[in-house]
Amino acid sequence: MPVDILTEMVEPSKVIDDKYRTHVIALLSGKVVSGLIVEETDDQLTVRTNPLEAGGEEPLVIKTDDIDERLPSRVSLMPQGLLNTMSREEILDLLGYIIRGEE
Repeated sequence: MPVDILTEMVEPSKVIDDKYRTHVIALLSGKVVSGLIVEETDDQLTVRTNPLEAGGEEPLVIKTDDIDERLPSRVSLMPQGLLNTMSREEILDLLGYIIRGEE
């Protein structure tokens, strides 16, 4: 388990849970939208275009008939470059805190 958590911390784009995966959606109009699909039905998608501000702007509703192509993103919403901003000791301390739930 700790190795999985460490991988997610250091390489967040390596393992992305589908409920947090963003999609790039090309519309027939030529417009391109990216975001987190928060609801999907047979005839429409509800997309949060700024997933990190869940309380902010209203989600975008897109009719499936207006979609030309839809691709899952390979990049996580989690910040990249943890190795460049934290030392090895800081990463291990953070990992220990997550596992134990204490400082």
